[in-house]
Amino acid sequence: MLKVAFIGDSYSSYVQTGQGMNSWTYLLAKHFPQHQYYNYAHGGRGYDFYQLCLLDAKIRNIDVILINKTFSHRVSELHGDDPHSFTATAIDDNYFTLYCENIVWYTPACYTPHVDTIHLDSKKDLPEVIPHSLFNSYNEVLRYKSVSGQNIDYKEKWYENMHSLYNFKDIVKLSLTRVSDDPGDSASKQLQTAFGIDIEKVLWEPSNELFDKGLTVSLKDDHWSPKANKWAFDNYILPRVVDILSE
Repeated sequence: MLKVAFIGDSYSSYVQTGQGMNSWTYLLAKHFPQHQYYNYAHGGRGYDFYQLCLLDAKIRNIDVILINKTFSHRVSELHGDDPHSFTATAIDDNYFTLYCENIVWYTPACYTPHVDTIHLDSKKDLPEVIPHSLFNSYNEVLRYKSVSGQNIDYKEKWYENMHSLYNFKDIVKLSLTRVSDDPGDSASKQLQTAFGIDIEKVLWEPSNELFDKGLTVSLKDDHWSPKANKWAFDNYILPRVVDILSE
């Protein structure tokens, strides 16, 4: 039995709206039920968050990491004095989701400017945890960090050299969506090509065409539908992990 971790953003997240048991991560757990699976992924998170996940995965003696490329301008910081830890919730016997409280995070909005602000992972409302004066400081610092060329360059080098930094049995890097510096072989691009969709037309905004072909959750939510998750699992994910997880 292997312990397998999913580390990523919304395209790997079990808790993302419309995903759950439709997610390619859950399909993988059902395809290779002899292993245990730990899903750390959450929407809008970046490489700062990934580093926290990798530390927890090492503490839990995870064997295999599946990690998806994301945007380097997504940033976060830990808040408060409580010990940093992830809480696991069992979905079924071999699949768990993980959650860490008191992470302040920021991701620049693409086409939803009303959410262009910092967020807090907490079971309490943000004002109960972070006073207004400190909120403003976090907002300023994280916004600056998000656009810092030095920070972006560091994050991209960190991701590129991950195999040299961590000694997990296997680290499988995935390109699920088309970030700006992708070579063009992402799962989303392959999916759209397979269904005859104009890739450039739907790159940065929700598309009626994607929804009409049953590939997105809704007209306003471009995350993968059950149909798209299944296609991505069969054609993109499985070929990259079958030799690792067949033992």
